[in-house]
Amino acid sequence: MREKYGAGFETILYVIGFEIGYHAYENHVKLLGNDINVLLRAGTEFFQALGYGVLEVVKFSYGNAISRIYNNFECELFKGSEKSASHFVRGLIVGWDTVAWNVDINRVKSVETKCIAKGDSYCEIHVTID
Repeated sequence: MREKYGAGFETILYVIGFEIGYHAYENHVKLLGNDINVLLRAGTEFFQALGYGVLEVVKFSYGNAISRIYNNFECELFKGSEKSASHFVRGLIVGWDTVAWNVDINRVKSVETKCIAKGDSYCEIHVTID
């Protein structure tokens, strides 16, 4: 699909990931309450249990988050591509962060600074509020 649709398919993956991450946070709050530390721990466990990879939250504060993903299933498929490949997973993280911060999606920016597909040992995603 990426070969056929290129950036359009990558955008679709991001949006699907965003929606899943957004609603996952809402459901986590219903199940576990509002303690952000509990939510972060549960989120990382759910992430791994679903087979997405191993999520490490390096930093999480209002408007600034850094996440590392080891064994990112999405990027493992594109090793050697020299191009960041985490669109679905990046969307998941951005969706979760957006609702946790209670901000409009248009204010949230993300960048993948390291990527398994580019030869890094993990993917690193920085999410900020503009």
